[in-house]
Amino acid sequence: MMRTMIARGVSPLLAALLLGGCFMSLDENRYKVDARADRASRDGRAPDRTGLDAASDAPRGDRAPDRAGDALADRPLADQRKIDGKVPDTRPSDTRPPDTRPPDKRPPDTRPPDTRPPDTRPPDLAKPDAKPATVVVLTTGTSWQVPPGVTVLLSVECWGAGGGTAGGTDLSFGGGGGGAYARIVNVAVAPGATISYAIGTGGVSTLSGDGKDGGDTWLGSPATVLAKGGKGSPHDLTGYLGGEGGSANSSVGAVKLGGGRGGHADNGEGGGGGGAAGSPLGVGGNGNNAPFNDSGGKGGNAVGGGAGGSGGSQWPTATAGQPGGSHALGGGGGGGGGGNSGSLGLAGGAGGSPGGGAGASGRGTPPTLAGSGGNGQIVITYHAP
Repeated sequence: MMRTMIARGVSPLLAALLLGGCFMSLDENRYKVDARADRASRDGRAPDRTGLDAASDAPRGDRAPDRAGDALADRPLADQRKIDGKVPDTRPSDTRPPDTRPPDKRPPDTRPPDTRPPDTRPPDLAKPDAKPATVVVLTTGTSWQVPPGVTVLLSVECWGAGGGTAGGTDLSFGGGGGGAYARIVNVAVAPGATISYAIGTGGVSTLSGDGKDGGDTWLGSPATVLAKGGKGSPHDLTGYLGGEGGSANSSVGAVKLGGGRGGHADNGEGGGGGGAAGSPLGVGGNGNNAPFNDSGGKGGNAVGGGAGGSGGSQWPTATAGQPGGSHALGGGGGGGGGGNSGSLGLAGGAGGSPGGGAGASGRGTPPTLAGSGGNGQIVITYHAP
């Protein structure tokens, strides 16, 4: 064919280019026929190879039409994907409108801050749902051994003892002061260690002279935790004053609450009531002064604890003062005795335990000895291992 073209005046270079283009067209047609045959095979039809035979000798328009391949090529893209085994992505595009909500314009929180005082009660009192704790109450003895496995004492609480009262012939005096309360929390200890302590002894009342002070109560050492005892009433022939309550300032601890003051006799016939002990819930109540009608003064109340004893009645049916109530949170003060001038005076009531001050006896001849102040106490709280 090339010689024929050269003989007809076509240059050799141009003849080569024309022949090369023909062969390339034949190869392209063969490739298209093969592709249509492959598609037909995947579609389950017998491949049509007639186009391949005709492609080398006949132009495109002279070949028998391969409608299977053309139909496949004319199908939409989605159908072609299904044939290829792929599922088209038919999810709609996100047509949600943009978020046009305004920014948060809620007013600021203008509520006042919580001004309640912190809860300083021992852990088991402050948290009703806390793990049950072991509570040890010490009223006697001088040492305590830490149980095995215990490394921390949740709290140690101390009550000082109450004071006694003064006495004298044909005289009445004031009541004794209540003992203070002190507490520490989260005390590190060694299992099996022995810890020393002191329990204050209630102050003794006298028939002459000043009433005796209540003893101090402490655990570990007086520098660790200490509750001061109440003061005995003085043998005072002018003011007939009651004894001062155990001092919170002189006590040692994270929490310190003073005892109540003993009531005055006010130069009457009856004796003054004793002051109450301090408690975990507040300062001890003061004893009541003896009224001028010769009755004894009522003892002070411990906050959340023991009530004060009633004062004795007046002459001529004078009665003794009643003892203060004992309670785990603090003892009440004893009531003052009623006056009985010219006859035997009536005794003042003893202070309740722990720490209640004694009530003073009423005026009489001879004098009558009043009760003593309530003893101190220690309470230890810990979680058993």
